[in-house]
Amino acid sequence: MEPQTEQARITEGATDIVYDGPRDMAAELTAAVVLFDFGGTLGRTEFAVWADAYLPLLRQYGFKGSIGQVAAAWQQVWETIDTTEGIDHSDASVSPTAYDQWRGQVEALAVARLGIARPAADLIEGLLAIQDSRRYSLYDDALPTLAALRESGYRIGIVSNFNWQLPAIVEHLGLMAHVEHVIVSARAGYRKPHPEIFRRALAVFGVSEQEAIYVGDSPHVDVDGARRAGLSAVLLDRHGIYDCDAPTIHTLGQLLGLQRSSTG
Repeated sequence: MEPQTEQARITEGATDIVYDGPRDMAAELTAAVVLFDFGGTLGRTEFAVWADAYLPLLRQYGFKGSIGQVAAAWQQVWETIDTTEGIDHSDASVSPTAYDQWRGQVEALAVARLGIARPAADLIEGLLAIQDSRRYSLYDDALPTLAALRESGYRIGIVSNFNWQLPAIVEHLGLMAHVEHVIVSARAGYRKPHPEIFRRALAVFGVSEQEAIYVGDSPHVDVDGARRAGLSAVLLDRHGIYDCDAPTIHTLGQLLGLQRSSTG
């Protein structure tokens, strides 16, 4: 499905904003706190980047398949781990070491799908090191939108299914000037759509469900998860591929249109 017609233009200083997007949305930005997903919403890295980086290391342990098989193995494992309710791995989130041990178990399951049933410890350590060295970039509309929302008086947070390093990544990308708190599943112990990770965010900000809204790119993980925790949600559908009953935008800049309509 082609994306709906819209235009959003934001300059570096977030002062020149043109909004001509959908006006039939059921919600406006009336909340005090705006919470964002990270991957696919604010930042991105190509899936194939790390799958390709895995390949030379896997070759050393006898794997002769393709990059597509590597990508599929990890995707399939995560599909079996992530439940529709969201998983609780709080026991593994007491420290970076405990979390890496849990991540290592996930890596071992994926490697087994590639025919390496008993991977050596240094293979798992190498795969985790590759994950942690991935480079991320921001979508062009991320920083200007956060800057404009912050200037308008909104408090901003990030709630993401991500590894222990996300706060450092957010800092490196220059977002911390606008982001008050980063709540990451690795440290919180819960993965979206589990409602507890959203409740942790509300607690950190000291606000009620009615005072926060969540923005993410997944109808289930983000929209359904936020709603289960009592928050309103906005779906970011950059490519116009979803049919969702939530208010839907196609660029982050459209949030500024919602904000303007709510403030008059």
